[in-house]
Amino acid sequence: MTIRLPVRIDSAAKAKAYFLGGKATFTLYSLKTKKYLTYRIVVCKSDARFHFVWAHTHAGYRYVGAIKESTKFKPISYFVPTKKSLTQNHFLFKVFKWVWGHVYNDSLPFNLLIYHDGTCCRCGRLLTDPKSIKRGIGPECIKYFEFKKGGTI
Repeated sequence: MTIRLPVRIDSAAKAKAYFLGGKATFTLYSLKTKKYLTYRIVVCKSDARFHFVWAHTHAGYRYVGAIKESTKFKPISYFVPTKKSLTQNHFLFKVFKWVWGHVYNDSLPFNLLIYHDGTCCRCGRLLTDPKSIKRGIGPECIKYFEFKKGGTI
């Protein structure tokens, strides 16, 4: 039996790298409301510029929207609704849009904690090595990421 313990992501840069890893599952915890929401972000197989966002509800995961990264000439990323997503007024949509806006602009709100669930952000496998658990990515998958000197997830 394996027990998964949540691991805190302590910076916006690490959160952004984890979110865009390919198969990220993470939990947002509000210190203000004492409530949490779990999201999953999966990269589109046919176009890596799109990442699909799902939220965990009482009935399983529900599609929320997509993160769209623009071309290299316009290096911007934004969270958008799609035909099958929740409306822009839905609580789950608003929360993720707010969080993504902060994370993308390299700031973490002081009253928000982000935890990953102990799985690799790229392949989704359970992490067992302490260094990999702390980073949020396995030893094989980290080879696919490019980091600045000394930077890690």
